[in-house]
Amino acid sequence: MRYTLCEMWTILGYIALIAGLLGVSASTFVRPVGAWLGRRFRRGRAWWVARRERQRAAARRAGYADCLRRETAGGRVIPVRHDGYSPTKVTYSDGSTTLHFADWEAYETAMNAQTVPLMTTFASPPPKCPC
Repeated sequence: MRYTLCEMWTILGYIALIAGLLGVSASTFVRPVGAWLGRRFRRGRAWWVARRERQRAAARRAGYADCLRRETAGGRVIPVRHDGYSPTKVTYSDGSTTLHFADWEAYETAMNAQTVPLMTTFASPPPKCPC
């Protein structure tokens, strides 16, 4: 089948028009879908990372609880919690607490002002938990 020059230009015009419309519609479709897929991938990856971190934290807590049970089984008193800084309040497994100041000046000021208990306040680093 032979086409005249005018018909060929008309056909090429229609092809260009269709290609242009498909290109515009493809770009308006592909970009949002790609962005959505990227968000889904990042969200899924963040979920897996958070899940793995929760599992690790649960394992650490279980190990810490086992260690505390082992250490306190024989009646040994160990530090189980540290709160604050200068003074650091240390809570022991029997429920007693002590205060530990980071520097001598702060300890001396608190003792002179009589704002801390005399027998349970120290100017030393807090004890570490054996676990």
